[in-house]
Amino acid sequence: MDMETQLSFVRRTPFSEPIPSRLKWGAFFVAAAGLIPFTVGTYIFTSFVFSMVEPELAWRAMFFNFGGTESFSYVELKQFNPQAAEVLSTNTHIAAVNLMFSGLTVSLLGFFEFPARSKLAWYLAVGLSFRAGGNDLLAGIIAQKPPVPAVPGILAVTGLLLAHRPIFDKKNHTRHAW
Repeated sequence: MDMETQLSFVRRTPFSEPIPSRLKWGAFFVAAAGLIPFTVGTYIFTSFVFSMVEPELAWRAMFFNFGGTESFSYVELKQFNPQAAEVLSTNTHIAAVNLMFSGLTVSLLGFFEFPARSKLAWYLAVGLSFRAGGNDLLAGIIAQKPPVPAVPGILAVTGLLLAHRPIFDKKNHTRHAW
């Protein structure tokens, strides 16, 4: 195989060619939309760990009481209903880690794959943003809380709309069909 044929299989780096302005802004909004849930998930997970390390103190790891504490401790909840305490701790742990993972994935897709014009990244960002954002928004509405979880979703939709044309433009043959 000659050198040119070998190099044609090498994936282009996201920054090897000029990036259109719409794509830059789209990538920025999508990356920012992922950083918000990642930060919130990290905070909730850290609060969860502190609540489990010191179970006699007020429970801190609640999604709708961000930055505050609840009127009960893990010890009190476990004395009242051991199964409820286990369900709360398990669900909080799972939800915080899923929030962190989804946010980090969307940020990485926006930062690295959007400038490379990856169609697969665009579809993954749509799926992750709408699944996580829609679920959180619905949970907030059911709990009669302000629609704060919609903020990352609005950023993601803005970024996805901005990046759509540069990624799916038929004239752009610099990337694979993905």
